[in-house]
Amino acid sequence: MGGFGVLHNRGFLRLWLAQLISSIGDWLAILALFSLASFRLQGTPLQVAAMMIAFVAPVAFIGPLAGVFADRWDVKRTMIGSDLVRAGLAALLALATRWHEIYLLVFALTTVTTFFLPAQTVAIRLLVVKEDLLAANALNTQSVHLTKIAGPAAGGALVAWLGERACLVVDAVSFVASAALLAGLCLVRDRTPGDEGPKPSFWSEFHAGLRFIAGHREIRLSLIHISEPTRPY
Repeated sequence: MGGFGVLHNRGFLRLWLAQLISSIGDWLAILALFSLASFRLQGTPLQVAAMMIAFVAPVAFIGPLAGVFADRWDVKRTMIGSDLVRAGLAALLALATRWHEIYLLVFALTTVTTFFLPAQTVAIRLLVVKEDLLAANALNTQSVHLTKIAGPAAGGALVAWLGERACLVVDAVSFVASAALLAGLCLVRDRTPGDEGPKPSFWSEFHAGLRFIAGHREIRLSLIHISEPTRPY
């Protein structure tokens, strides 16, 4: 398959729709949070900057470790659990009135997302045959970038119409909808002869990943190129 033809794969279609729904909900929540921080809570530049740091800090410090955990855990349960936890955190954000509550909840949301994203990457590989993997990854990435355009446009209108806290509730609902779609997936990891032996330790797998990146120039350059965060959570 090529391009949108990969959507004929029902499993990938579910995964793609789940990601699309939650991504649009994320942008809605982002605009709601900044509107809440700037206009409702009259936040100072330092307070708004601290909220942004809470967005990106987990990606930098927890993301590399979370990827190893996500690879060792059940992929489907990791994604569904992450969505449900994020739904609860987004709902709590709708009730937050103090800055320290916002910082903690935003940090927690992004932290949970660092476990969801690598699990989603593994899920694509399990759902799509090797020949369609390039088309699936390209469509997934294209959808993320399209939500950067459609998400803020729709988000701004909805924040003005519904209000900030209502939009955070909508974001929570989007995570529940994503979890419901993911619940219908059938994900089975291929077993290799080495799977029956003792599993490598967490740190040995983490160091092996770092060595693999260090030994491949193309991957190092790709990581530098995509180092800018594409979505806070």
